Amino acid sequence: MISDAPSDCLYTWMKSVLNKLPVEGNIISNLHISLSRTLVLKFHWIESFIEGIKLACRSFNKFIIQLTDVRVYCNEERTRTFLGIYCQDEDKMLKCLTEIFDNLLAEYQLPSFYKVHEINIFFLHFCYIYIHIYIHIIHI
Repeated sequence: MISDAPSDCLYTWMKSVLNKLPVEGNIISNLHISLSRTLVLKFHWIESFIEGIKLACRSFNKFIIQLTDVRVYCNEERTRTFLGIYCQDEDKMLKCLTEIFDNLLAEYQLPSFYKVHEINIFFLHFCYIYIHIYIHIIHI
């Protein structure tokens, strides 16, 4: 997970998006880009798993991510709906990192990232019952 707090400008924008929606939601204050599913590690795996991630990341230099548009997402359990900012990088470094992490996860027999590697930054979340409203808003 790559993590950071939103700038004042970004927070103001997120608040304005939330205020325009017809339902209540919450701004996610710790913005992050997930490169794996949420997973549970056995205690004795934690240290070697972290070392594997550090080793994989050492070969990468900084790269630029473009934030292109807002999309609607739902968690696997279908209990929460999220608005996320779609992330693109011309060099495909996010895809490469995700594939490296998927290989590491396979060593521990853990599930890989989703088949469609759609990288995003979630910034708002809502209860599931409202998902049909957001899909309608996006299609207007």
